[in-house]
Amino acid sequence: MQLDIAIIGGGPAGWTCALQLARTGLHIGVIDSLDWHRHKVGESVPSALQRLLCNISIPLLESPAHMPILGTESYWAGEHLIEDCMVQAGGAGWRLDRVVFEKMLMVQALEVGAIHFDALLHRAHRGSDIWQLSLDNGEQVFADFAIDCSGRTNILARRVGARRVKAPPLVAIWSLLPGEPQAQRASSSHTYIESQDNGWWYAAKLPDGRWLAIFHTSAVRARDFRMAPELWQRQLASTQLISQHLPEKAPQCAELSVSDARTSYLEVPSGESWAACGDAAISFDPISSQGIYNAVATANMLSKVLCEGSRGEAFERYQHNLAEIRRVYIGRRQAFYQSAFRVHRSQFWLAQNFDPTTY
Repeated sequence: MQLDIAIIGGGPAGWTCALQLARTGLHIGVIDSLDWHRHKVGESVPSALQRLLCNISIPLLESPAHMPILGTESYWAGEHLIEDCMVQAGGAGWRLDRVVFEKMLMVQALEVGAIHFDALLHRAHRGSDIWQLSLDNGEQVFADFAIDCSGRTNILARRVGARRVKAPPLVAIWSLLPGEPQAQRASSSHTYIESQDNGWWYAAKLPDGRWLAIFHTSAVRARDFRMAPELWQRQLASTQLISQHLPEKAPQCAELSVSDARTSYLEVPSGESWAACGDAAISFDPISSQGIYNAVATANMLSKVLCEGSRGEAFERYQHNLAEIRRVYIGRRQAFYQSAFRVHRSQFWLAQNFDPTTY
C-alpha cells in the first residue's frame, strides 16, 4: 500500500500525529500491534493537557473514565509537603485510564481517514525516494515519509543510524495493588511521592480503583527485587507516607513489572524523510509527570512541520524547540534530585545527579 506518511507506533504520539495529519487530507498509516490488556504506566498528566487537547480539537478529558488529580502529597528529602492543585493557576491535572484515552485518539484518527496496520515493523529500507516497510504479518507498505513514534525503543531511528543519548540508568519497578470497593473509589485523588536512600516511590489510585505503586531505583536494586519480590514489598511497607494510604490488605508478594525510566533523547530527532516525536524523540524522568503531555505536544509540533511548504527551515525549528524543552526539563529535574542527594547522600542519588551539560 502507498502512503504519504507511515507512522511507526501508536500511543498518544502516534495517534495524535495520525489524527492531525489525516485531517489535512494526507494518506496516513499507523503501524502498531495493539495490546489493550497490557497496563501502561505514566497515567498522570498536568492540567495543560486539557488546554492542548482543546486547541487541537480533540475531545476533552472527563470523568468517570479519568480522575482529576486534586493535589500532591510528598515526603521528599525529609520534608513533608501537601500541594493543592485547585489553588494553582492551571487547576487540577488528570489520572488517565490509558486504554480509554488511547482508544479515543485512535478512533478519532480512523474516522478522518487514517489507516491502521495491526502489525509490527519487521524491516525498513529507504530507497532513492520512498520508504519500503515490511511488516511481520507479510504486508508491504510504501511511504514518502516515516515518523518514529515507537517510544524509547526507536524502532525506526535505530535503523537509520540515529544516536540516542542516555542518562544513568533509572528503573521503575512496579505493581498494581487491589483497591477498595466501588463506593470508596473517590476517597483518594492525590499523588503520593516519597524519597528513600536508594530510590523514590510514586503511588496513586487509578480510575479503576486499583493502586499503582512504583519504586524508581538502580538497575542492580531492581534486579534484586525481581529475584525476591518480598524485598520490594518490605521496602514499600517501610515508607513513612505512602504506606499510610495504601489498602490494608496488599498482597504479600506482589507481581512486579519493570520499565525503563531514565532520561534519554535522540541526538538528531529528524533526518532525510523521517522524524521522531514523543518518547522516541525525548523521554522524561517520571518525576516530571510530563510523558503523555510531551507525546501529544511534540506530535502536534511535528504535524505542523510536515504541513509547511519549506520543511527544511521547519525541521530546524522543530529540533531547536525540542532542545529547549530538554533544557528546561533537565533543569527542573536536577532541582528535585539535588535536594534528595543533600539528605540521602547515597550512591543512587549521586549517580542521578549527572552533569546536565552532557545531556
